[in-house]
Amino acid sequence: MLAGVSDGRSSQGRDHPAAVVLALVAAATVAGMTGYTAMAGWVADVPQPALTDLYLRAGVLPAGRPSRSTLWRVCTDTDPQALDTATGAWTTGRRSGLDPVAEALPENDPAPQPAPADLVRLDGKTVCGAVDADGQQLHLSRRWPVASSPAHPLW
Repeated sequence: MLAGVSDGRSSQGRDHPAAVVLALVAAATVAGMTGYTAMAGWVADVPQPALTDLYLRAGVLPAGRPSRSTLWRVCTDTDPQALDTATGAWTTGRRSGLDPVAEALPENDPAPQPAPADLVRLDGKTVCGAVDADGQQLHLSRRWPVASSPAHPLW
């Protein structure tokens, strides 16, 4: 799903695809990391086989681990609307009981199994001091599994 998110970085010297970096940042965030230094430390602990698989899924050979500055550059240069669209497509696919990632696999792979139609809870934060060209503040969303969220009548 993240492969369609544009990367604002220059193509020269780019070792880490935006999809790989965004996936690592998302996983680090879900793991509770709240800053780029913490995220870089978390990425340093990702097992090599998992990291290699992530790079191969993005269609490139592994190129080590992205640095703190690479995490920051990708996060700040990524098109927020494209990231929101990819996140929305993933969330919609999860809600409908389909696995959008499995559906994007090549045809020679085994038939995708439907993902459980579990509910998700989104929590948002407004970023202080970050505004777009229209003067609107940047708003970030975070996905939480319902099982770990407090009981709520709408979930």
